[in-house]
Amino acid sequence: MASVRLNSLKSNRSILHFAQNFTWLCLLTEDSQVQDLKGVERDEFTVPGGKDSMIRFSFCFFIFAPTFLAAQVFDNMVEITTPVGINAMDPALFGTEDGGIVLAWTEPDGEGFAVKSATLKDEKWSTPSTATSSSSLFVNWADFPTIAAFPDGTLGRGTPLDLRACSCCQTSASITGDGTVLVAYRDRTADEIRDISIVRRHNGVWSDPVNIHADGWEISGCPVNGPAIDAQANNAVVAWFTGADDIPTVKVVFSEDSGATFGTAFQVDTGDGVGRVSTLMLANGEALISWVDWTDDGEALMLCRATRNEGCVVRQTITKHAVSGSFNFPKLERSGDTIYLAWTQPMDAGTDLSTVRMVTFND
Repeated sequence: MASVRLNSLKSNRSILHFAQNFTWLCLLTEDSQVQDLKGVERDEFTVPGGKDSMIRFSFCFFIFAPTFLAAQVFDNMVEITTPVGINAMDPALFGTEDGGIVLAWTEPDGEGFAVKSATLKDEKWSTPSTATSSSSLFVNWADFPTIAAFPDGTLGRGTPLDLRACSCCQTSASITGDGTVLVAYRDRTADEIRDISIVRRHNGVWSDPVNIHADGWEISGCPVNGPAIDAQANNAVVAWFTGADDIPTVKVVFSEDSGATFGTAFQVDTGDGVGRVSTLMLANGEALISWVDWTDDGEALMLCRATRNEGCVVRQTITKHAVSGSFNFPKLERSGDTIYLAWTQPMDAGTDLSTVRMVTFND
């Protein structure tokens, strides 16, 4: 049986935690087709194929243009070249107080894998640093690193929050303007109902778990599809996936009182949601939600702008792919006025490779 614990973290350097969820990375061979990307410049890029061989690929510098719908969440996106190595995957993002953005990821290293990080500041990446490298790291689509950077301090003691939780679904946490800590996670009842719950730390006291919406999803195994939460001022947003009644659905719900209560839950997807959500609360009280959809042509990475009274008011397809592999768990983050979205990008090179891609929007 799984439990949810929270460690309070303070440090003067980036702290990496090797947690749930991984993806696969790919580059394009010369005869591969660029899918769902317009305005692409292609340059030759040589990738090591083994100890004594080299494989020639076409490395793509993407001048990013999304699939246009009747309306867009953002009219302009800028793709940023990431400092990752060959076959990198599973990005994690953290915005720093000085306007930087920290990227963490995994990539092959010798006979094993390494967890690495780098910081983007003033349009320049720092030299990637390695947090750990080992042949015993458990690398798969459902395990990924998480990163946070703090100005000072120590690692606090762990606090049990719920002794019965879904074993493999990732948790998510945020802090409201009044200092209330919110932790969202997939709960688990004795009857195997696995809906989303929240616990709050207000005025130094942790609350009991509270279910934010009664989906009633009964499932005997873990769906590996946890919620995402974010907050600004006294506003909070939670996005999640449910398969209740055998209908896969991505949902969103808002709070206006630092997570004490939540309003009406709205459906985010249009009927083919896979989940793997990320979310950001915006200063105007709206929220961004990213998720993965199934389409007739394969996976689609989606973005939605939502309001507390209407749910999703506009959706946008960021990119699609129809090859082996997956976007897995894309990540939204902000730093200053800039919003970042990073994901693992599968490519059709016939080699099960992928890369980490990142775009920016200005809110």
